[in-house]
Amino acid sequence: GRKNCSSQAGITQPEVEFSFTPGCVFTRNVVKFHPMKIKGIIFDFDGLLVDTETPQLRAWQKIYAASGATLRLQEWVQCLGTSADAFDPIADLRSKTEHPLDVQKLIQQQREQVNHDLLVEPLRPGIQELLIGARRDNLSLAIASSSNRSWVEDGLRRCAILDFFPVICTSDDVSQVKPHPELYKLAMQRMGLTEDEVVVLEDSPNGIRAAKAAGLICVAYPNEISQHLDLTQADLILPLLDPIEFFELLRRGLKPDGQTG
Repeated sequence: GRKNCSSQAGITQPEVEFSFTPGCVFTRNVVKFHPMKIKGIIFDFDGLLVDTETPQLRAWQKIYAASGATLRLQEWVQCLGTSADAFDPIADLRSKTEHPLDVQKLIQQQREQVNHDLLVEPLRPGIQELLIGARRDNLSLAIASSSNRSWVEDGLRRCAILDFFPVICTSDDVSQVKPHPELYKLAMQRMGLTEDEVVVLEDSPNGIRAAKAAGLICVAYPNEISQHLDLTQADLILPLLDPIEFFELLRRGLKPDGQTG
């Protein structure tokens, strides 16, 4: 159950141990809780705040099917959380079909389908409440995304959450995207915070690797696609995002394996 701090006859009862949602996984990276003064949260964008990844995969799968080919999840996930150059669907489709391809038409078709789907794609469960709670608690908020700035800002604006993020770091700002830690290091620098004052929310293995390489605590909140991937490099995996639970997590703090104090 939730923590229960009640008092009777002026005596404060001991706090009941806080129970996290069934399914939460504390990975081998974490040995125990310890107090931390968290002052900021850095969020990934694609797949974390909004599930932009499932519509993109489905749009390409539809195009593949029209050419008698198949795009498997295991192939698509190469580009999750990193540069889109990590997987070239056009080159892959060419290798799987003898049909002539009108490349520009296919790319345009895919973009139109994704943009149409994203118009009705909501924030992922718990995100809105988490942002409101973080603002209430005066936490600094930032975005660190391997996508370009126009894509990220358009998405934040569409979901009416752009002004929650005074710091937005994208592929336009760095020479190397995730899994390289440059995006997270830049975000921390712009926030004016250090590694032990920040926690990261991510959804993909590449993003988690980037956060850990930057020396940060990383909580994974997988989506429909990334729930099938290995996210065990994160410190904690949350199948559901309960804002009350998350802020309790921040209050207690996580101690990564190998740190002392």
